[in-house]
Amino acid sequence: MRRSGVLTAVGSVLVVLATVLPSVAQFPQDVAFGRSITYVGSTQDKPHLDKLGIGTSGFWFAQFGAPQPVSGRPTGENAVDALPAWAGPLNHVEAVTDIGCDVDSLVRGCLPGYNFRTFSQDGPARSAGGFASWDKLTLPDGRRGRSGAIVDPFTAGNTNNTINRIQLGRGVPSSFLFHVVTDNTAMQHDPTGRIAARGSIGPLDANLQVEADTFPRGADLTFNGVPDVYTFRFDGFSPGDYVKVQLQGTAGGGGGGLAGFAFDESVPSRR
Repeated sequence: MRRSGVLTAVGSVLVVLATVLPSVAQFPQDVAFGRSITYVGSTQDKPHLDKLGIGTSGFWFAQFGAPQPVSGRPTGENAVDALPAWAGPLNHVEAVTDIGCDVDSLVRGCLPGYNFRTFSQDGPARSAGGFASWDKLTLPDGRRGRSGAIVDPFTAGNTNNTINRIQLGRGVPSSFLFHVVTDNTAMQHDPTGRIAARGSIGPLDANLQVEADTFPRGADLTFNGVPDVYTFRFDGFSPGDYVKVQLQGTAGGGGGGLAGFAFDESVPSRR
């Protein structure tokens, strides 16, 4: 009981600190203090992620293999969490008063409090899965099951940081690949307008934001219910920085979403 009280107090202090800091400044990659994000490309209609050789550093997938249809569930429920030591742990906060980190994730470096939430609460983003019409996935480690998704209602005709923060920690490579997996929900929650990886410098929301050189457009943003992988390369990021993902779904729909994401170490780009 005492531990819970301490964690609540810590979360409250962090909320206050983040609200008094200045607003986010956006920087193109050429002036982002040596950091850059590059859109590498997409791989279409590939549900067997193990055959793509991705996720060798780690991965995370929402509501994987759910035994029955569910929606509007907590983002961490029934998730496969195999993230690398240098990314995460995720903060699954659902309200301003939440801590968002359990004891185990706190030990592993999860930052508690609403301002360090991993998923947007504007919609709010929640997990869904277990639907027979949603495609099956084979994860990078060979596990196979019905795919789930993080669904963000706030992206219906609107851009939003569905993933607000994946914290980078000690040991983060100087260059890594970040893969976003989507198009798995029988065309119900496709990010038809935008899939854009972003980054922020420093651990607080009020720090500097790094934009990708570009993001998928045109033929890259076509959906048929068979999973696609969108890959971005992050160069020059440091412990304390973090990864974000901006989505936009179809206006009038239930919101865009993603099945999960994966990481690989990469060879640094030449500048």
